[in-house]
Amino acid sequence: MATATTGKETSLEDLIRLLPDPQAPLPPLSQNIYTVVTWLVYLVYLSIVPIYLPYLILLHILLPRPFPSWTLSQRINTRLSKLQSTLLAWWLPPILFDEWKVEVWKMYTDETETGKLEVEIVSLPPIDEKMVVSSLLDVRPAVRPGFMIIPKDTVYQPVTKARVILHIHGGGYIRGHPLWTSFPVDIARATGMPCLSVCYRKTLESSSAFPAPLYDALSAYLYLTQTYPGSSVLLLAESAGGHLALLLSRYIRHFSLPQPGYIALLSPWADLSMSYPSYKSNKDYDTLCPRRLRTAVNSAMRYFIPAALKTEWFSPANAESKSWSYLKEERVKVYIQYGGRELFRDEIVSLAERMKGAGVETTLREDVDGLHTAGLSEPRAKNTFQEDLLGMLKA
Repeated sequence: MATATTGKETSLEDLIRLLPDPQAPLPPLSQNIYTVVTWLVYLVYLSIVPIYLPYLILLHILLPRPFPSWTLSQRINTRLSKLQSTLLAWWLPPILFDEWKVEVWKMYTDETETGKLEVEIVSLPPIDEKMVVSSLLDVRPAVRPGFMIIPKDTVYQPVTKARVILHIHGGGYIRGHPLWTSFPVDIARATGMPCLSVCYRKTLESSSAFPAPLYDALSAYLYLTQTYPGSSVLLLAESAGGHLALLLSRYIRHFSLPQPGYIALLSPWADLSMSYPSYKSNKDYDTLCPRRLRTAVNSAMRYFIPAALKTEWFSPANAESKSWSYLKEERVKVYIQYGGRELFRDEIVSLAERMKGAGVETTLREDVDGLHTAGLSEPRAKNTFQEDLLGMLKA
């Protein structure tokens, strides 16, 4: 597999450090201590808001809008959200809930109780030892929870009964859960396809750093492909989940396993080196916090040499076009939606262009002036994502 920087064949084994990064963030605080820290940060936030809010209003009145759809409400909500994220960016969050339970997520429990939805908790077995990075002994395969989501009230007629969705959620590799948004059930409902969403390990400490999430995503894929051929799998992901989906695809190829038939990504994080211009040009509009992203990367990458960040494994937007040719060979169809004002814009465009350069059937859809993962909840972007996805599946 070629890298954009050296053009040489590389594997994850080649990128392991002799010793873990001593500068990696400390493990998460305990839940009790983190709760106290969160409250203290919130008090600081409340002390800043009375000064910051009039400043934002004045800024909006005095300066021309950067683009027509940029409203005062968007400016205030975006900046206040980013302020909170920045204040908390120095600490890794602990897992604050039982990852194996549906009961934590009210939207899903409400729909299961009314018979609109079935959610089955699946125990995903660890991958075989022959599929692990053998030189890395501190990160091992593990049993992980998956959630099989089966809507009982689909919006459309099923695209086909012989396909299935594998969903990988976002959260910057440091937070999140398969059921924390309605995205997987929305897509399952729109397509009429069952959806398995994997709860992969978050890269919060030594035992769960990379490649732990990769092992967990692979275990979910292998679980599904015991029943479905790879060509019948739709790999669906958003944000950091999109990064993991691309990493999974490359790892699958490494073991000569069948690729999924479809890959659909919403605002995928495609450059962990965070080197593209839109990190600066869009920093005033997007809610993503670069400081928090860097903390997440430093924690996730503790077992890998610094140069690994620039490789196709961890920054797929930097991969040479020819390194995506395996997707063309296996006739994988790719769909990507991104926001025109999000931090990841330029890396996503680069990713799609390089895939197209390899002849991969790739559809890139810009949500004009949209922010990161707007397709999760913003009606126009959400509808566009679903309609485009249905078009790809039916083609």
